[in-house]
Amino acid sequence: MCMVILPAGSLDHEPGISPEARIFCGSRADWSCDDDITTFNEYPE
Repeated sequence: MCMVILPAGSLDHEPGISPEARIFCGSRADWSCDDDITTFNEYPE
């Protein structure tokens, strides 16, 4: 799995990629990871 970091100023245009997974969802509010993307409670191995 690769990690992409986007500086906030780069969001002027469509980045051309979509998230594949969300990490650290175990410490988020229940509603913040409510989509069809794969989630991990901690950093995946």
